[in-house]
Parts: sequence; C-alpha cells; structure tokens
Amino acid sequence: TEVVIYATWEGTVDAIYAAIVAAQGGYSSTDYYWGRVDVDRVKRNMVQHGAMPIMMVGFSTIPRGRAPIMTLDVLLQAIESVQEDFGLHPTLVCLDYLQLIPQPSAASRVEQVSDAIIGAKMLGMQMDVPFVLGAQASREVDGYRNVKLPAMSDVQWSSQAEQHADKIFGLWRPALTEELDASGQPPLVKIAGHNY
Repeated sequence: TEVVIYATWEGTVDAIYAAIVAAQGGYSSTDYYWGRVDVDRVKRNMVQHGAMPIMMVGFSTIPRGRAPIMTLDVLLQAIESVQEDFGLHPTLVCLDYLQLIPQPSAASRVEQVSDAIIGAKMLGMQMDVPFVLGAQASREVDGYRNVKLPAMSDVQWSSQAEQHADKIFGLWRPALTEELDASGQPPLVKIAGHNY
C-alpha cells in the first residue's frame, strides 16, 4: 500500500528502471541494451523485481501519445492518479533534479529554480510527504581544498535552498576528484576527525 515516487527530468524512466533491475540481476544495463544477457535471465529478473515499491514518473521511450510538460502540477496529478488507480500511498517523493524542473512562468533560470524549490516545499506540505530534491552543486565546490562536500549555499542557480531546505545531504566521490595512490586507490579523506 506504500510507494516511493521517483520523478525524473534527467533521463527516461525506462533507463533508470533498467539500471536498477539489471544491477539486482547481476548484469549491467549496457549488457542488457546490447543484447548480451540471456533473455530468460532478464525475464526471471524482471518478474522477481516487478513489484519494487518504487514508482517512476517521467519521460518514457514507450510511445503513448503526446505527454504534457511535467511541471510540479502535472506531477501532483500523476501522484494523485497513483493513489486513486492503484491504492498506493507515497511515503517519499524524490525529484531528479531541481535545476531541470520546468516553471513556464519563470523569466530567468534563477527564478525557475527558486520557484521549483518553493513549489516542491509547498507540494510536500500539502501531501504531508517528505520530498528529496536532487540538485546540481555549483562548480566552486571543485575548488574546495580538503573537503569537497557541497553545502546549501552551493546549490547552483539559487539561494532559495538555504531558506527552504530542512536538511541537506552532500555527495562527494573522492575517487573522481582526488589523485589516486600508487595502487590506484583514492586517498583517505578526513571529515570531522574520521578517515574515510
């Protein structure tokens, strides 16, 4: 009766779902798309994971006619449809990602992102469901000296995140930003007195 809603403006729901299911099946989505995985194995894997409590909302490669631009209002309609048609209550809504959420009335990119933050906050309060907004950090983060974890002030195109976000989770992968050691491993990173 409960579901996590994952709304994406970044990719297609088909590709994201295929990547999740492929990883659980022990093969990559690239192998799947290139036809390098036995069809029966894919079928077994799909049936086994067909009832994941995650519902994807967004663009699809499956032709179904012309779809409206997915604004936050259209997303709300989709979530209400999930509740009415399937009897599923969302317990979490994830938006991927903030800077791509369209706001047709916005005059600038900054206004678009600001409106999306405020709109998502209002929608979460209206639905009484937590919302997680994926956001791109500004490039300044790459220049941080020791710890390159983005903070609220690093959300690209908007300072509204500082005023409206309840929590922030920063993602940093030192293996991609730091020099590897002689054995090809990323260096230890010290954060709050702990080595990672």
